[in-house]
Order: sequence, then structure tokens, then C-alpha cells
Amino acid sequence: MNPISPKTNLTAEERLAKIEKLHEEYAGLMFTIARRVLRDKNLAEDALQQSFVRVITHLHKIDETNVPATKSFMAIIARNVAINMYHKMGRLNKHSDAVDKFNEPCPKYSPDDLVIDNESVQRIVKAIEELPIKYRDAMFLKYFHNFSIIDMTKILNEPYDTIQKRLYRAKNMLRKTLEREGIQ
Repeated sequence: MNPISPKTNLTAEERLAKIEKLHEEYAGLMFTIARRVLRDKNLAEDALQQSFVRVITHLHKIDETNVPATKSFMAIIARNVAINMYHKMGRLNKHSDAVDKFNEPCPKYSPDDLVIDNESVQRIVKAIEELPIKYRDAMFLKYFHNFSIIDMTKILNEPYDTIQKRLYRAKNMLRKTLEREGIQ
């Protein structure tokens, strides 16, 4: 059974139960994603509410609630809502979790090493953020959520070959950008 497929014949009680189950299962994940993007607890709460409004409008697309495809669907909605909020506020987040990890002191590296690594990570993150959305989402699903290409075909509703080509092209775009930046 396709976890993200149309199912429109739900009663009001079934819709409410599905929304409650989605909220119970994914609200924490969605809040965390929004907070990482927005870096503000109150804005992240607003983003979570807006995300669930969007989820409710697309509820008919979710068949099963506790599957990887639904988790990714919810995560992508939360991320996109939070990013849209940033754009509306005129602030663009230039950092990711990877950059935050370099801000913590690390005893086995000198401060100069950390500065060099932090700059490299910032350039890599910037290069990923500049990829077109379809390539960015493919990389997000494959390398951050560790979805297989078969799972990605269900989530993105695209053929297997299309997903493979997107990943290939995304890696090539990223490689060329990083080579221009001097990062190997």
C-alpha cells in the first residue's frame, strides 16, 4: 500500500483521529526542524501550527501515519514552512546543524583548524542551499534521512530513474560548485 496516496472517504472522526496521531507522532520532529531553521522558539511554534494547517489541507495524501514516507513528508512541510517564514521576515539562515557542531570546542583540534573547517562547512552548506529545490530535496531525503531510492519514488511520486538522475545531477552540481570554491 502506498503510504502517501489519496484517501478522501474519511469520516470527521477518522480525520480527527488521523490528525491527532500525526500530531502525536511528528510534532516534536517538526518543531525541532522549524527551530533549527528559525532559531527562535516562538517562531518555531508558529511554524509548527502553520505546518499542521498545511498537513490538514493535504491529509488526503497520507494513508499510513507511521512510515518513513510520512515522516519525510511531514519533515519537508515543516522545513519549507520555516524557510518561507524566514524569507517573509527578510532573514536568510546561512547555517545548518553541521556548522553548529563546529562552534563547540573540540580538544583534539587547534582553534586554527576549527576556523578552517568551519569556513569549509559554511561553503558546503551554502552550496547545498543554492541547489534547485528538487535537487536539494532529493539530497535531503537520501543523505540526511537515509531513504532508499525506492522509498524516495513513493515520497516524491517520481519514477526511479528520475530520482537517480536527480541525485547524480545534484552531486555533480555540488562537486562543480565546491571545486570553484577550492574545496576538494
